Amino acid sequence: MKNLLKGSLGTLAIAPLLLLGAIQDPTGTDDTTALKAEVERQAVVIQEMANKVNELGKLAEETTAYLAEQSQAARGLVLTLSTSEEEGFTAGINPNSRKTMLGGFRAYLASQQAGIPSAKKKATKEK
Repeated sequence: MKNLLKGSLGTLAIAPLLLLGAIQDPTGTDDTTALKAEVERQAVVIQEMANKVNELGKLAEETTAYLAEQSQAARGLVLTLSTSEEEGFTAGINPNSRKTMLGGFRAYLASQQAGIPSAKKKATKEK
């Protein structure tokens, strides 16, 4: 009787698992198809994101180059202002206003040369 009881309990425990297995699609084609479709959709999204990152990287490089050129131009103008001052620009009528103007130009140009983001070295990028 004890053996019969143990066998009955074992059958009761295993029966739901056997029924669950019979109900499920053994090939799993519905789940597999849905998963494949989702993976393909995500691959497209990832590729679009990668393209956008590359595009933004190129824009950052162009912007950095532009800012470096502007900084160079600002340095050139600073030298021009100094040369102009040495040649007597501030000696004319109302020299104090001219000195104030030159000081304003220099302050502006100093701000144009400060905080320029630096481009990564090509050797670093090629690695």
